[in-house]
Amino acid sequence: MISFYNNTNNFEFCINDVEIEILMPIFISFNKKTGLKIDEFGDIRLMVDNLLLIKNISTEYLKQEKTSSNKNIIMKFINNINKIVAEGRFIYVSGE
Repeated sequence: MISFYNNTNNFEFCINDVEIEILMPIFISFNKKTGLKIDEFGDIRLMVDNLLLIKNISTEYLKQEKTSSNKNIIMKFINNINKIVAEGRFIYVSGE
């Protein structure tokens, strides 16, 4: 599981192992662009700009996805990214 937490607006969401597997291409693309790694084994603090980049990568990935269940997971992830960046300067991402 990976948790995303904004301590400014106290919004948190988690993604489970199935969702991680579906979202992993997004995290890999983010890693290639920034050198920052998101996975279930480590913790990282991200700036809002990093999350906006993840959102953009997710939006592009959504356009390519063909499975409706995977699309739903990606759309839910994008919606949660929108909520967590509100009023925040940085976000904690914690693997569990």
